[in-house]
Amino acid sequence: KTPPSPPGLFVLFDGVGLVVKRLEMSGGTGTIRITSDNPQYPPYEAPLNEVQIMGRVVWYAREM
Repeated sequence: KTPPSPPGLFVLFDGVGLVVKRLEMSGGTGTIRITSDNPQYPPYEAPLNEVQIMGRVVWYAREM
């Protein structure tokens, strides 16, 4: 599933590798807001047609 609606976690190809980011459509302007849970990476916006979305994250696990 690649459409970024509803907002959520998605896997993107950033030109170098795969990254997981939060995506949200930015109004009706055809742009997408890309945010990271890591505060060291500021949010930014990009045209939807320039973002290569690989798919929605549906499950993840981590060490306790």
